[in-house]
Amino acid sequence: MELGSMGSSAMEAPLLQSMTTDLEALPAVVIRQQSQWAEVIAQAFAVPYESVNKYKMAALPDDVQAAGSWMPTAAQLDALPELMRVEEASSLWGRIALTCLGWLHLRPLQLHFTERGAERLTAQRPFRLGGCCGCPLETTVMQEDAVLGKAVEDFGCVDNFCRCVYHTRVYQQQQSPGRELQHRFSLKTWLCCCGGRRNNCCGATCCNEELMIDVLDQQGQAVATIRKLYAPSSDCSAFCRMSSMFSNYVLEFPKEASAAQRALLMAALLHVDYQLFERKGGASDS
Repeated sequence: MELGSMGSSAMEAPLLQSMTTDLEALPAVVIRQQSQWAEVIAQAFAVPYESVNKYKMAALPDDVQAAGSWMPTAAQLDALPELMRVEEASSLWGRIALTCLGWLHLRPLQLHFTERGAERLTAQRPFRLGGCCGCPLETTVMQEDAVLGKAVEDFGCVDNFCRCVYHTRVYQQQQSPGRELQHRFSLKTWLCCCGGRRNNCCGATCCNEELMIDVLDQQGQAVATIRKLYAPSSDCSAFCRMSSMFSNYVLEFPKEASAAQRALLMAALLHVDYQLFERKGGASDS
C-alpha cells in the first residue's frame, strides 16, 4: 500500500456522481445511531439479542459557526433533517452466537448507505479477530462493483494495551493501472486522560459529554476532528442511550478532502464505532 498526497488528482477514483448531496460543500456531518429499545429490553433480561445498527446522517446546521464547539441536545439531533441513512445487514443467528461468545463487535456485516431510498455506497466488513491476533479489522467501501477504499485497524501493542490509543488507517483506491491503495488519513481514538489533546476519560457520557477523535494526515498532523457526544435530554433517554452504547458523532471534514475521501471517512468512523463503541456480549456486558 503506497502513500499518496491528500489532495484530489486525475488518478482518483470517481465517486458518487449519482448522489444529490454535494459532500464537498459540507463542512461536517452529524451521525446519530437509532435507539433500539427491543434490544435494550432483551439485554435487561440477559437475552442474547442484538438489533442491526441504524444511523441517521445529517448536515451540520447552517447556524452553527464551528463544528468543534457545538454541543447539541438530543432534541436538536432528532430535529435535524436526514441527509443519508445507513443500515446494517447481518445474520440474526450470527449476532446471537457472537453475543454469547463476547465477540459481537467483531461480527461480519454490510452497511448500506442510502439517499432518498437509493443505495449509494456499501461497506463490507468480514469477520476478523483483530490486530492483537494478527487479523486486523477492516472495512471495504464500494460503489456498485467498484472499490473506493478501505478502513483498516492499525494495531500497536503498546498503544492499545498500555495507553488505550487506537489507530485506523483510511486507504483510497486509485484509478492507476496498478489500482494501488493509498494511505490518505488515520483516525486516532484515545479512551483515557493521557493519550491525546484532551481528557477523553469517560467521554461521551453524563460525566464527560465529549470524546474527541483526531483525523490525521499522512504526516501524522491533525487536519480535522470527530467528536462523540452525550447529547443530553430532558428525560432519562440520553442516559439510557449511553448505557446501551448508542452513539452520536459530529464528523468534521478536512478542508481539502475530496468527495471520495469524505465518504471514506464516514465509513471509517462507523468502522471505529463497531470496534470500540459496540457491545461485545458475553460476560463483558453483564
